[in-house]
Amino acid sequence: METRTLLLVDEALACEKLTALEKRPQLHFIYYHKKIPLASILRYVEKAFEEVKVKEKFLESLPVKFTEPVVSYDEFAARVGVSVEAVKAVFAANSPLGYVAMPNILVSKEKLAQIDKQIGERLRQSGKLSLTEATRVIETEGVSDASSALATLGYKITWRGINSEQAEVSKVLNNDVQC
Repeated sequence: METRTLLLVDEALACEKLTALEKRPQLHFIYYHKKIPLASILRYVEKAFEEVKVKEKFLESLPVKFTEPVVSYDEFAARVGVSVEAVKAVFAANSPLGYVAMPNILVSKEKLAQIDKQIGERLRQSGKLSLTEATRVIETEGVSDASSALATLGYKITWRGINSEQAEVSKVLNNDVQC
């Protein structure tokens, strides 16, 4: 993902070195004298916003079929050439078939079912499960956002102080989460 920068330069303070920088396509200069030209800045931002919207539309129309059980928004955005924010917005509004959108990743429903089964078994064995142990199970499965995974699967975290070892994970009754 290419980062573009808008530079506002006071003509009275500009130096010759700026002419060499002007050749860089990722830098855009707006020169001003005494007053910063708000209209020029707004035109630049509006044009950049339109380009982002075009990329979002491209992403929405892109036929995507994932094979990985966990897809990072950062990695996908870099592969496709759009911003991470655009990926989050598109997937939050319309998750790919068989996947659940979380704040920073997509997780396959099969992977969530595996995690749910493992956490459920551990809960049945001991009657309780610490947040640390649940997090370990989730991260072992390749999901980095344990709290979102737990919430998606219908678990709640009961805190007893600030130590995560003392926090317990339990299943919420009558939860209609579909994995």
